[in-house]
Amino acid sequence: MLEKFDFPNTIAKLEEHGLLFMVMEKFASSVVDLLPDKVSNHEMGYIFEELVRRFNEALDENPGEHCRIFDSTEFGYRRITVERPLRLNFHVTPERLARLQQESGFHNLAASKKKEPKAKAAEEAEGRKLQAAIVKALGALPQTICKSREHWLPKLDDALKRAAPLGERES
Repeated sequence: MLEKFDFPNTIAKLEEHGLLFMVMEKFASSVVDLLPDKVSNHEMGYIFEELVRRFNEALDENPGEHCRIFDSTEFGYRRITVERPLRLNFHVTPERLARLQQESGFHNLAASKKKEPKAKAAEEAEGRKLQAAIVKALGALPQTICKSREHWLPKLDDALKRAAPLGERES
């Protein structure tokens, strides 16, 4: 910026016309106080934008014409992230079934916070039945890949209804 706006030449012109002392005097006095306790970062940004706009007008340039293009490594960025649409894939495989059985949510189905031993044991037994029903239902699903939730959910619902214990089936 200093090179583009030719500040050394501007300073020389101010000196030649006897104005450099007056400009420096304004900055040295309390008239122009740009210290951080007087001018916030936000306000300083506006001041900077206004100065750039005025200098560009004086040089007959559009804003940004004086900026060069920097390489990404000059900013320290070495990796970028490209986001793409979510691609869903619903498919039961032995690997995915094993991964499900390792999930904490699946384990929590057979866990109980009850303090009374009989109630705790009954709740945990019920949870283990539910885990077994889920594994059975998923294992019975056809080995086809569904690419959308709309196609997957009806198949899953049917499999879960077939795997539910007799007393819990809907009529």
